[in-house]
Amino acid sequence: MKMILRTFVLASLIGSAIGTLAARQGQYVYRNDAETLFVAALQDFHEGRFSDAAAGFDRLVVSNRVHQRTTASYIMSAKAHFQLKEYDVSSARVRELLADFPSTSYRQDAIYILGLNAMMQQKYEDAAKEFLAATLMSRDSVLEEKALTYIELIASGRLSLPALVSAFNDARDPRARDVLALELAGRYSSTGDGIHARHMLGVISRARHPASFNNRFELLDRQLSSKVTVKLGVLLPANSPSSSPMTGPADEVFEGINHALEEYNASGRTGVSVSLIVRNTDGDESSLQSVRELAASSDVIGIVGPLFSNLALAYSPIVNAGRIAMISPTANANGIAAGSEYVFQANPDVHTRGTAMARYAVRDLGYTKLAVLTSSDPLAKGLADEFVQEAQRLGAEVATVETYSKDSSDYRDQFMRIRKAGVTAEPCISFGSGLSRAQVRSMIRAGADPEMVSRALRKKETIPVGRIFGDRGIEIADSLRLPVVSSLGRAENIEIPVTGMQAIFVSISGSEEIGIVASQLSYFNIKAQLLGGGDWYDQSQLDANKRYVNGVLFLADSFEDKQDSAYAAFEQSYLRDRKKSPTRNTLYGYDTMRLLLTQIEGGAHTREDIVKALRRVSDYRGLHASITLSDGRANTNVHILEYRNNEIVKVEEVNVR
Repeated sequence: MKMILRTFVLASLIGSAIGTLAARQGQYVYRNDAETLFVAALQDFHEGRFSDAAAGFDRLVVSNRVHQRTTASYIMSAKAHFQLKEYDVSSARVRELLADFPSTSYRQDAIYILGLNAMMQQKYEDAAKEFLAATLMSRDSVLEEKALTYIELIASGRLSLPALVSAFNDARDPRARDVLALELAGRYSSTGDGIHARHMLGVISRARHPASFNNRFELLDRQLSSKVTVKLGVLLPANSPSSSPMTGPADEVFEGINHALEEYNASGRTGVSVSLIVRNTDGDESSLQSVRELAASSDVIGIVGPLFSNLALAYSPIVNAGRIAMISPTANANGIAAGSEYVFQANPDVHTRGTAMARYAVRDLGYTKLAVLTSSDPLAKGLADEFVQEAQRLGAEVATVETYSKDSSDYRDQFMRIRKAGVTAEPCISFGSGLSRAQVRSMIRAGADPEMVSRALRKKETIPVGRIFGDRGIEIADSLRLPVVSSLGRAENIEIPVTGMQAIFVSISGSEEIGIVASQLSYFNIKAQLLGGGDWYDQSQLDANKRYVNGVLFLADSFEDKQDSAYAAFEQSYLRDRKKSPTRNTLYGYDTMRLLLTQIEGGAHTREDIVKALRRVSDYRGLHASITLSDGRANTNVHILEYRNNEIVKVEEVNVR
């Protein structure tokens, strides 16, 4: 399971039982062998050996003699099996405990574990019932708080409206009822049912909740009081926000969307209230119907999402027919926006990315001879093709394009062909080895530039004789009896560096390939500026291979400038409200939502207004990137980043419109 759930388990599930085990078991027969086995199993659990721990606790559970560790062993067995993702076994242990020892002091722990197991199996209604039951057992206040947290998590997007109503009616804990009432109020508000939304707000007692809860209450209250109300649809993957507690990419995008909306509603700068209608989508017929319903709802003026390119393409005909703008924060395939005048891509497509790097290499850096190495993965190959096409259009020579299989890690053939493409036909002199001091002095006396010779010796370069001596280069080199290397010999001898290629664009299919490609580029002694696509944006992989990749330039659709005052203010606000730092996915959602809300602030309150406004967007300054949609409705802005001396810095932001 994901990290935040493990944190809950190890902080609450372990802690709730371990501290008072002995005190609770005093009424049973004391057995030394049981104590020894229990302590050993407990040690295994603490140290993460959950299989061993489960086996130990299970031995204690099946013992036919009740001892001082019997009920504690049931609880710990359930927890160990939970960590092993054996949720049915974990639940069975808990139910055995409750059946055999109905008055056990671990009853609250047991109910809480049943709730966790149900949640992990996506049985959200069952999970809600168990967590609600756990809140009524006041033995462990910490456990009660965690159960309340999970109730809020499940209520937010994981329960249907009827199930949410049922959970509210079943709730007996006052704070749990308030949490469910606030979620119900938001649901009713999002569907335009202001009467029921107001009723739910009226049953809430704000005095018993933290500031974050009351902030949500106030935002919803103001939203219901606004004169003008518009709705935005949000399309997220099915079962999203994801089944784990707020850790998946879709959850992070959604949190960014919500944060932007909360800021907007709290600002008070406009009398227009905006609410969200969230629909889970995965491309099947039911999700297509959800999109149709959004497009048919007259008060929905725009749609954020979906996240994936294939779904954006699938939904395009629907939004086109409904004449409603759909803007995806992350879809990057070519042709999505081009297929419908109502579809927008806030993320640059593959064409834009490849074009941007080619323009930067040829126009800004002045490179005229390039090589390309690409994975056979379709996305990586597509990016390489776009780079080649634009570089050649700008007049640069792409000497060779080499492709490697995703399943291969030996690129010898590809790099040897790149070496051959990178050497000149003219004979050369290698300054890497074999030159005596006397030969160096004779070269300078014969007219070679001393600075060039010194630099070539220092860098161990291989230089054509014509560059050293001019038109009579071969004749002079022969007269001085200098070691001349033929083009074929230079290509095949990897001890001699190849310097005829100014840059090599390497399009990988995942950051795990960085070390493989970069180390072999170094091994085959190809001296060229390394260029890369977006998959190179992985600090940990770059750090691990820094001896090979220092100075690499690569594309990025997002860059968080920690020195920027606007970003610093956002990060502080997000951390204060959500107790965690934003991610790159958070920014995709936040900037896309802020872009839409900015159009609404500017007076775009209808579908037609939103579409017209988005078509005019040019260099909108988001926190992760600028967004330009005015040329084809797909963002034309891309970052060029550089990794140098353990840091990633922004070199340029290219707009390819």
